[in-house]
Amino acid sequence: DWITERAAESAVLRITTKADANLIGLLILVDVATAGKPPTIHMGYLFAETAWGQGFASEMLRGLLSKAQSVSPLSLVGGVARDNPASAHVLRKLEFQSQTNMSDEGNEVFTYSVTPSKGAPV
Repeated sequence: DWITERAAESAVLRITTKADANLIGLLILVDVATAGKPPTIHMGYLFAETAWGQGFASEMLRGLLSKAQSVSPLSLVGGVARDNPASAHVLRKLEFQSQTNMSDEGNEVFTYSVTPSKGAPV
């Protein structure tokens, strides 16, 4: 039911392994339209515990940033629970910027501006 509810308001994409196409996570993207401004995409992702610490989040985000180049300019926004420092580390490593004005006690919010000249981090 939770996935169905997300799919009604956003794009829900499956994250699978290349080797055997096993489902290991989900990527949720919500287009937040603001008149006169480039698109803003709110993103969220989650992985099965068995996939943690194997680089899948970094790989998925690099692919997302690469694909975003084809629709740039746009902004990506993602929040991370403060008790999930590994996910925050992945976003920082890929040059997402922490936004203290958008963050709160429980969540840290990060943004990434995709521009035609800015490629995905390596």
